[in-house]
Amino acid sequence: ESIALSRHVKNDRWLDRHRFSIDPSNERLRHRVCFDACHSSVLLINQSFESMNTKLKSISFKMTPKLCNPDDNDHASISITTIKTILLSKDSNGSQKLCALNKLARMFKVGSSEPASSRKRLASIADHVVDSPILPAVIELLKCKTIQMISAAAMVVAKLLTATDNVERIVELGAVAGMVDMIYSDIIEARTCGIKILYIILSDRPHLRKHALNRKLMDEMFRIVKSPIHADLALNVIEIGCQEPEYWITAIPELICLSKKEDHGVQRKVIVMMSKLCRNKGCAQIIVENGGLSLLVDMAGHDNGEIALHAITSLSSLATGSDERIQAIFKSGIMVKVPILLDHHKENIRKQTCNA
Repeated sequence: ESIALSRHVKNDRWLDRHRFSIDPSNERLRHRVCFDACHSSVLLINQSFESMNTKLKSISFKMTPKLCNPDDNDHASISITTIKTILLSKDSNGSQKLCALNKLARMFKVGSSEPASSRKRLASIADHVVDSPILPAVIELLKCKTIQMISAAAMVVAKLLTATDNVERIVELGAVAGMVDMIYSDIIEARTCGIKILYIILSDRPHLRKHALNRKLMDEMFRIVKSPIHADLALNVIEIGCQEPEYWITAIPELICLSKKEDHGVQRKVIVMMSKLCRNKGCAQIIVENGGLSLLVDMAGHDNGEIALHAITSLSSLATGSDERIQAIFKSGIMVKVPILLDHHKENIRKQTCNA
């Protein structure tokens, strides 16, 4: 006790540890010692993070420190001002503009679990960007010759379209037209990037598809994904086309051709998309006329249970059509596979076969 009392600074902690070593059954001492150990661990972790942050700041771009600050509410307007200065300045180099674009894109990153206040704040920032000279500067960077700059600028536009309701203003300034021009770029990577970005911004947005899509663009996108064949990009283009009835006649045959690719992952995506299309009467008729019925019958006996299930679901949707279509399903040879499907080891396949 006398030794402990002589340690004025760490008196209580030192004394508690030694008392606990003598009397471990004392619950009060146990809680105090455990709390002290946790507190020390937190301090060590904080010191490690501070050291790591110091190292990260030392290797960051030599830009205005305010640009490297976190996206706090207090610094949001300051960061926007700094980004505006960098993007509009003729003295800024490519690295600085690229860093500014990436910073701007990260500002609009918000998860589905974020509170409404955060979404409202991001919407106000997006409106400010749209109404300021920042957006025209970003659109101008879509014409650059470096894929890093093009993709960063395109991502900023895509994030703005998601964060703001002022879509008409973005279209008016030529942002969507600028991303459409990426499809006709001399840079191969810019074409594929353009398809990915258009897929993001056009999905479930009919008002944007009205401004962006036309027959020439769809034909060009299909040409890009065919030579060489990019399965994922092709699926993106097909999904864009399948959302507009005037492009069904082009998109659905491409979807059926893509299903012949010997890749279970691609086949699964194709059959999932086809099961959705079969619910639409117009799409269902085009699928039957282009040989989709025989494809679905073959897929119903696929080794992959998920692919087989979606194929049976698609056939079930097709069977709700006219008598001629039902007769065509009977003649396709599906009845030969029904006994096998009814004896399948997966219950959901047996159940869906009965429902069909």
